[in-house]
Amino acid sequence: MSVINAVKERFPEMEGKLKLLDVASPQTYERYCNAYRGAFMGFWPTLQGKEMQHNGNIKGLNNIFLSGQWLQPPGGLPTALVTGKDTIMRLCKKERKKFLSA
Repeated sequence: MSVINAVKERFPEMEGKLKLLDVASPQTYERYCNAYRGAFMGFWPTLQGKEMQHNGNIKGLNNIFLSGQWLQPPGGLPTALVTGKDTIMRLCKKERKKFLSA
């Protein structure tokens, strides 16, 4: 209810028009994804660390494409979505198909 109250406070015209369906919290990420301490982003490179980014290809393996939350910093669920889209784009290019996005 505190989320609805905060929205109503900022936008009084929304009174009576809001219905809370779900709120993502650190516990949500821990429960659904088993994310350490509820982190939605996995990692971030430090100044001392080398650049951690992977293009999804593994040298020497054909027809294998990687995607997921650990391929690019900062990691996490948003990165998993982006790398999944990138993998589909690579497959379309390889198969000479037009990539269509919504």
